[in-house]
Amino acid sequence: MILGSNYVISFQEWEGDVFSQVRERLRSARGQIRSKKSDYLMYSLIDSVVDRHFSILEALDEKIHTLEEAVVNDPNQENMLMIHHLKKEMIFLRRSVWPLRELLAKMDREDFNLICKDTKPFIRDIYDHAIQVIDIVETLQGIVSGLLIFFRKNRWL
Repeated sequence: MILGSNYVISFQEWEGDVFSQVRERLRSARGQIRSKKSDYLMYSLIDSVVDRHFSILEALDEKIHTLEEAVVNDPNQENMLMIHHLKKEMIFLRRSVWPLRELLAKMDREDFNLICKDTKPFIRDIYDHAIQVIDIVETLQGIVSGLLIFFRKNRWL
């Protein structure tokens, strides 16, 4: 994302649209998005990205709980592969959120002439959400690691 005094430029690596709600708020002039400066638009876009992580984590949580039952009931090679796949997904998620968390902390601590005082509380809010995402990822990583240990002890001795 590139923030200017009167603009925000965003880049998208993959198909899919996490910005649709922001776009709709812009079109309908709902909320503060039209009355604030470009820093608030940047906040809104980043907030959409971070919020998307919660739905991804919810889906991962469901997969993990289903996998837990499968591993306990019938540990097999397919379960082992799924455990490794989930482990890689969570490492990817953590690596994608960690730099964002650092950037948000820096944006909150330091004075940037492009970020208004009024927007700082919103930045802190996203920072808190990024911390929550990382905490959830780490919790899920712990569960998956436990599954891997259980699997190895009970299936592959």
